[in-house]
Amino acid sequence: MLPAVMTSPTAPLTFRTGFAADPAARAAVAALLKPVFEIDIAPLERLGGWEDGSVPFAWFEGDACIANVTAHPKPMMLQGKAVTPWSIVSVATRPDRRGRGLFGDLMARALAHCDRETDLVILGTATPDLYRPFGFRPIGEHAFAGPPPAPVPASGLGARRLDLADDADAARLVALFGDRAPVSTICGLRADRPFFMLKALEEPHISLAWLEALHVVAAIEPDGTCLRLLDVVGPAIPPLAAILAELGTGLGGQRLGGQGLDGPSSRIEVYFPPDRLAWQPAEIMPEDSGWMVRGPWPLDGVPAMFSPMTL
Repeated sequence: MLPAVMTSPTAPLTFRTGFAADPAARAAVAALLKPVFEIDIAPLERLGGWEDGSVPFAWFEGDACIANVTAHPKPMMLQGKAVTPWSIVSVATRPDRRGRGLFGDLMARALAHCDRETDLVILGTATPDLYRPFGFRPIGEHAFAGPPPAPVPASGLGARRLDLADDADAARLVALFGDRAPVSTICGLRADRPFFMLKALEEPHISLAWLEALHVVAAIEPDGTCLRLLDVVGPAIPPLAAILAELGTGLGGQRLGGQGLDGPSSRIEVYFPPDRLAWQPAEIMPEDSGWMVRGPWPLDGVPAMFSPMTL
């Protein structure tokens, strides 16, 4: 077993792992990621923190994080089975320390940990060739589209856009993740709060609609008469017709994130398998979100994708 702390023989760096509960170390990782990916994970500190079970592997120079790879369990439903693969995230090396083998060293450590926990490791990336040498391969992804289902009566309670800068709204969403139903039995996450939060913060065109009657939050992109449904978070997944009914009464002419629905939606696009939506899509659309797997993947040849609200 690798020691928890060690000194590199070639540089004044210190290896650290298992520091997910250390606020200063988490802040150091956030400081590394922000200029590399132009993403700020610091707001997670008030939105429930890192994913439960996260295991970071990092090289530090004093208090500064120079390189990092984090592994964490990613509970989900795959083909009707509850499974817990592990995921690799927050992979970064400070530009002035690249080319010294830090990335490869940390990937080897992280994957050794994952291999003790699971036979399936996943990651999302815009640079797949970087991960092929570690045994990762791309997977096929598909979204779903078609006309809306037959309308159903709305409750009258409608929808309201959540604001993650508001403490009450943030607490409501964090609480929903504590009792989350997978959005799909074919390919649906059972947790994933930090990544959902980050996606919403980083892409303000995504609207988080609280549907009080259904007790769910729907992540949507309204665009003219097309509605893109990216994810649903709640203790049970309602039919698409019920979601549309509540969105229609609550959002009406309101414009969300600079966009809005110009009357009833004539086209629905769903970015996860719609098996729980009581809706039959007319079209299956190829997608490429950069997901890769290492190990057995049960959805080869099956139209499916992870929600875009995960990272």
